[in-house]
Amino acid sequence: MKMKKELNKKVALKQQSEQQVKNFVQDQFFETGHWWLKTRQIIVNVCFLVFLIFPIGIFITFLTNHHVWHYLHWNYEASFLLTRHLNEIILYLFVIVLVASLALVWRNNILEQKVYPQKVTYNVQKLNQRKEIMERMYETRFGAKSFREATRYYVVEREQNLPNQLVPDLFKAGKVEIK
Repeated sequence: MKMKKELNKKVALKQQSEQQVKNFVQDQFFETGHWWLKTRQIIVNVCFLVFLIFPIGIFITFLTNHHVWHYLHWNYEASFLLTRHLNEIILYLFVIVLVASLALVWRNNILEQKVYPQKVTYNVQKLNQRKEIMERMYETRFGAKSFREATRYYVVEREQNLPNQLVPDLFKAGKVEIK
C-alpha cells in the first residue's frame, strides 16, 4: 500500500513537471496549423542554406580545380581578385564594428557615471507606494518589522512561500503595477 502511494506520488510529480515544461516551452511551428509560419520558416532556412553552400562550392571549385558546378568555374586570377576584395570588405567591417563598439561602450560609461547618478529614472511616489504594499504583505506573512529584524534564525513554512504572481498581483491591486 505504501509503495503504491509512493508510485502514485512519483507519477503525479512526473505529470506535473511535464505539464510545467509543456506550459513553458511553446513553439507554434510544431503545433497543428500555422501553415504560413511553417512555409515562411522553411523558405528562409532554405535561402540561408543556399547562401552557405554557394560560397563553399566556389571555394571547393577553386581549390580542387575540378568542375563541381559546370556553370561556375573561375580562373586563377579571378579567384585572387575575389579573395582580395573579400579581405578588404572583412577588414572594413572589422574596423566599423570595432569603432561602433568602442563608441557605445564610451557612451554607456558616460551615462552610468555622469547622467544616471544625477537623474531620477523612476517615479518616487510609486516607489513609496510599492514599498508600503510590500511592507504590509511582509507583516501579514512574516510578522512585525521589529520581530523580523530581531530574529537571527527563522524557518519559513511551506504555506508562507511566495507564489510566482503574488507581488505583481499586489502591485496591480494597489494600482502601481510594473510595466
